[in-house]
Amino acid sequence: MQEITLIHETKQAVRKRLCWRVDHVHSSNQFHMEQLFGKVGGQFNLYAGLITARDERFSNAHVEFWIDAKNIYAENKKREEFLKSHKVFKAESYPHIEFRSTRIRKLGMIDYIMEGDLTIRGITKKVYFEIECGAPLHNHWGTKRVGFKVRGEINRMDFGMKSIRPLESGGIYIDKWIKFDFDLVFVKA
Repeated sequence: MQEITLIHETKQAVRKRLCWRVDHVHSSNQFHMEQLFGKVGGQFNLYAGLITARDERFSNAHVEFWIDAKNIYAENKKREEFLKSHKVFKAESYPHIEFRSTRIRKLGMIDYIMEGDLTIRGITKKVYFEIECGAPLHNHWGTKRVGFKVRGEINRMDFGMKSIRPLESGGIYIDKWIKFDFDLVFVKA
């Protein structure tokens, strides 16, 4: 009887939470690494995100985000193959990138720091992202939406990505930092 009551209470708590799903039509994402002559990077074409929160302040929210590492667009076939290869995301062996928030701290009126567990190539590490949150608004059709700017960077070596051979001049061809820049719109489910 105790187990049934607990399951019922858990379902009730989930129902009281607000759910938001990512809107692909109005969202964009980019990632890049600095290289000797510019940047190497692209965007993820296939991804999903879910936010659950008790209210629309989002400081008590839980965020989950999934990316298909095989579905990268970089405006260049060779670059896409490189990013999916064993040197970077190793997408054939590890087709998914996953993020689960563990804590969100409000810093100001619209600024937050989101801490969470990021899994790339089967390796999970704690990471931090800076977030700027817009106010939830209704569109012309009555659908409630909210926008987020998400910025952050990770050391790709922490996730088992290959070190790119240093140049004879002492520099490196591709930097160890991957920078993420996501502009996401979520729709209230």
